[in-house]
Amino acid sequence: MTKRILVPIDFGNQSLIALEYAKFYAKLTDAKIDLLTVVEESGILKRLFSPELQQKLINQAEIALKGLAGEKLQNFEYKLHVKVGKPYEQIEHLARQIKPFFIIMGKTEQITFSKRIIGSNTLHVIEECDYPVISIRGKQLPGELNHTVFLPLDLSKPVTEQVNAAIEYAKQLKSDIFVLSIDTSDHVDYETNLLITLNKVEKTIKQAGIQCKTKIHEGTKQQIVETINNYADQLKPLLTLIMLRAESSFDESYLGSNAKKLLETSIYPILSLKPWNPRTKTHPVIKLIYDPMNIL
Repeated sequence: MTKRILVPIDFGNQSLIALEYAKFYAKLTDAKIDLLTVVEESGILKRLFSPELQQKLINQAEIALKGLAGEKLQNFEYKLHVKVGKPYEQIEHLARQIKPFFIIMGKTEQITFSKRIIGSNTLHVIEECDYPVISIRGKQLPGELNHTVFLPLDLSKPVTEQVNAAIEYAKQLKSDIFVLSIDTSDHVDYETNLLITLNKVEKTIKQAGIQCKTKIHEGTKQQIVETINNYADQLKPLLTLIMLRAESSFDESYLGSNAKKLLETSIYPILSLKPWNPRTKTHPVIKLIYDPMNIL
C-alpha cells in the first residue's frame, strides 16, 4: 500500500517549509504527496459570496496549487485537492479518506498579549485527527537537521506506545533514537526504578535494530519543556515524538499543558501521536509491536 503524506497549503511561508519536509520524508519513505488548499468559508462569507464569486476563488486556488506543484514537485508523485469550508474540518475529512502516513502542517502563530500561540487549525487537527501530525514552527530546512528521533519519556507512565512509534518512525526515516527522561523526584527508589526502566527501553530499541542513546536529566516539573527544548537545540532532531494524553481525568482534551507549550515553543518538527486502543493493539499508522521479551 502506497504511503501518503498530507500537506495543507495556505501559501504562507510556514506551509511552504512544511512542503519541503514532505518532499524530504517522501524520498525516505517512498510516499506520495497530497497537497490540500482550503477556500475558507465562514457564516459571514457564505452570505456575502455569490456562487459565481466562490467558484472564481476555487478556480484561483486550483491554478495556484497547480503552479506550486509544478514548481516544487517535479520528481514526486502527487495529488492536488481544493476544498471549501473550515480548514481543520477539511483536513480531517481528507485524512479519513486517504489515511496518510502523517500530516505535515506549518504552524502559523498569533500574538495575544505578547504571547505566541499556535494557530487554531493546527491545534484542532492535532487534537481531533486520528492520524499523526508533524507540526513545523522553525525556519530550518530538513537538510539542516540530524537523522535523530528525539523521544522525551515520562517513565512514571506506560511508554510502550511511544517506544513502538519511535522505532517505527526511526526505521522509516533511517534515523537513530535519543531517549530523554527527566527526573523530578528526590527519592532514591524512584531514581533506581527510572534507571531500570530506561535500560529496558534502550534494550528494546536496540533489539529492533536501531541505534539508541539515553539520558536521565535531573530537573523540576516547571523546567520540563525548557529542558526538552535545550536538548533539542543540541540534537537538532529530524523529529521530536510526543504522545498526547489528558493530564487528568477531568481534562477531555488529549493536549496537556506541557505538550501544548512544547508545540508553541519548539523550533524543531514535533510529531504528535494520540494513544490507540489498548484492547486491539492497533493504530492507523503504527502496526508493528516491538517488545519480544515483554520487558516494557
